[in-house]
Amino acid sequence: MPDRKYDGDERRNPDHLREIIREEMKEANKQLLLAIGINPEHPLEAQNDMAFLRSMRTRCEKVGLGAVAAVLTIVIGGVMSVFVLGFKSWVGK
Repeated sequence: MPDRKYDGDERRNPDHLREIIREEMKEANKQLLLAIGINPEHPLEAQNDMAFLRSMRTRCEKVGLGAVAAVLTIVIGGVMSVFVLGFKSWVGK
């Protein structure tokens, strides 16, 4: 925060204090966004990046669900094959 010199009346003026706080908060937010890699001058780019990440996440979740369904199908098919072959063997005796 830059050193500022104020006379006594400016320090007691609530509107002036609000303006100082607002300016400092804007600068702090800008520094925070820059620290996490977001350019505050181009907020739409950050929104597009977040939308892309969300779509990638949902696609990965769908692929994961498909993989689980495939594994379950294989396991259930194997168990059913064992029962059918066992039943055929038992009936054939």
